[in-house]
Amino acid sequence: MLRALIVSTLVLSGLSGAASAQPRPPSPDLNKDGMITLAEHEQVSQKRFARMDANGDGAIDAAEQKRVSQFLGGRNPLAPADANHDSLITRAEFKSAMAAMFARADANKDGRISSAEQQAMRSQLAR
Repeated sequence: MLRALIVSTLVLSGLSGAASAQPRPPSPDLNKDGMITLAEHEQVSQKRFARMDANGDGAIDAAEQKRVSQFLGGRNPLAPADANHDSLITRAEFKSAMAAMFARADANKDGRISSAEQQAMRSQLAR
């Protein structure tokens, strides 16, 4: 379940530009030091949430999730973030799911995702 959400966040840079005709969001490594800190991850995740919440109501509703699904070939990788299964992904639900994703990617638990950890996550998702 978390795997689908992780896949979605890895491709959302392309999605957000395609779905909303806005510029691509920044790389999660905002300071370009080869590491993604939790603060960087949260900042980029907030921007991605805002881009997917096209109507600005504070939740990614079914129609907005459908746009994500269409971009990704018909599956809804955001569904695991819907903790209460009400077909809305609130900002809090998204933040919680992104925090879990960060924790999973941060294999050595140092509060940063190194380029090696990023590659390990990509390799795991490719399976």
